[in-house]
Amino acid sequence: MTRRERLAALGQWILLGTLVGVLCGGASAAFLWLLEHATHFREGHEVIVYTLPVAGLVIGWIYERFGQSIKAGNNLVIDTIHDEGPEIPLRMAPMVLIGTVLTHVFGGSAGREGTAVQMGASITDWVSHRLRVASTCGDSSSPRASLVASAPSSGRPSRGPSSGSSSSCSGASSTTRSSRRSSLPSSAT
Repeated sequence: MTRRERLAALGQWILLGTLVGVLCGGASAAFLWLLEHATHFREGHEVIVYTLPVAGLVIGWIYERFGQSIKAGNNLVIDTIHDEGPEIPLRMAPMVLIGTVLTHVFGGSAGREGTAVQMGASITDWVSHRLRVASTCGDSSSPRASLVASAPSSGRPSRGPSSGSSSSCSGASSTTRSSRRSSLPSSAT
């Protein structure tokens, strides 16, 4: 790869990272804002907790009716990263957002991290397919997988540089370590 090609690929990754960061960060901000309002509502209306079983049935029905393509959840995200699985449906983002917020409104327990991961991955995979990332970002083994792997950290600026780069470059770091090890004297290894 020439220097010009590397700079072009770097520019594309910076633009893609910025786009994904803005979209996923906005989705995460909306999610946290909605969770805060859901918590305040539930605290002001404590009787609503008694309707949790009915809310659970409604949320379950919604997932059964409209969520068959996303029922694998985080496993779908992992399969997409590791095995170049099918496109993660964009509907995953609003469905997990609504399901989690409603669960919190009615007093249920639902994790925030899994929701953020699924929202970020579905948004990022949607972007990668619309912009045909696999064909525009140089010779990486899987630009789509690298981009989707970085999505969960996009809504958290403090984790962005470490989480996304470590998950997308794990093969490169192990190669670098083994080559460094072979260049050391035998007593140092």
